[in-house]
Amino acid sequence: DTDANTDTDANTDANTDTDANADANTDATANTAFDATDVDYCFSFDYSSSIWDPVNGLNGGGSTEKFESQKELVAGVIGRLAAQDVNGLNRYGFIIFGGSSGGTNEGNDTRPDLSEKIVDPLTSSAPQVLAAVLGLQSPQLIPEEDIPIQNTNIEKGLRFCREILNADGNTRDRVLILTSDGRATRGFGANNTNTDPAQNPLVAQALAIQNTGIIIVTAGTTATIDDDYLLVFDALSSNGKTIVTENQEDFELLIEEIVEDLCGGLPTPTPGPEPVVIPTNSR
Repeated sequence: DTDANTDTDANTDANTDTDANADANTDATANTAFDATDVDYCFSFDYSSSIWDPVNGLNGGGSTEKFESQKELVAGVIGRLAAQDVNGLNRYGFIIFGGSSGGTNEGNDTRPDLSEKIVDPLTSSAPQVLAAVLGLQSPQLIPEEDIPIQNTNIEKGLRFCREILNADGNTRDRVLILTSDGRATRGFGANNTNTDPAQNPLVAQALAIQNTGIIIVTAGTTATIDDDYLLVFDALSSNGKTIVTENQEDFELLIEEIVEDLCGGLPTPTPGPEPVVIPTNSR
């Protein structure tokens, strides 16, 4: 009986060791579930009047608070990604997109387009990108300049980041993070609420970008995005859903979205028709 009890105790100890190892493995998995190292990110920042112009902005008008909130959101995400990047191998790009105005389309508009690639090429310096984001000024705060009313050219916002992320045949993990407060009013798919890539060239463009290996994450920076166009934002995103947030505290939701996209084994997107290239000024 004593020998039998000893064997039982030994088995119990073995099971305990197995459980401990399993717990250790679980903890290790939990700690390494999000490997944010060796990833390229490009932030596409809405610089349209509806973000910053209290007079001409859509959706109830822009404001300094709205503009600064989007800056804080993007800066918070960059800071979180940099903190996760223990080996310092991430790279970052940053662009702003607006859209010319004053006419019926880009071909006859009379006001300039403020869209610009601000951090290009990609840099491994998170402080450099943070400085670019936090140093961005609302045009209404620049006293010597007339306010150049800006439309929302999401096509350009996607295109600029694609060009930065895919430069020189880049094949690293790549994530495009689009932040915007409303519908496209210039470029591909302007005012188009159709989510079918055959009917909306902006959705087709997003699918074409995804087919190059880029993951697209979309974030709505205001709750005033209408429901119809929110579906378009969903269609642009790699996993088919958009984060809608209005404040800095919600930025962790965006990080979770990126983690899911990077680690969740997203299916290859269904190819859509290639968008027709419309010549535009790209600074």
